[in-house]
Amino acid sequence: MSKFVIPRRTAIIFCGLFFSTALQMNTATAVTPAEQYVERVGNSVLAAARAGSVSAFRSLMQRNAAIPTIAIYSLGPYRKKLPASRKKEYYALVTRYIAWVFSKHS
Repeated sequence: MSKFVIPRRTAIIFCGLFFSTALQMNTATAVTPAEQYVERVGNSVLAAARAGSVSAFRSLMQRNAAIPTIAIYSLGPYRKKLPASRKKEYYALVTRYIAWVFSKHS
């Protein structure tokens, strides 16, 4: 029974060639609408992080996040105690807080 052994140097060269080829692929090759969406949102997140502004993150979240779902879920069992008349205010506060946290940690 013969063992087929790949020398370490050959394996490293192969991995290097494979990953360098993979890294050279253009990110603009997003084909499906889902890929295009993820690429667009990712680029927007990077731009907001570079800007470091709360308003950039806030507008990004308003365009791309399910704020009511996130906000209500975060209340847990207390969501039943949130009056309908204050939901809009609560959503705005959650958005503002998340945007502030993102801007401080970007």
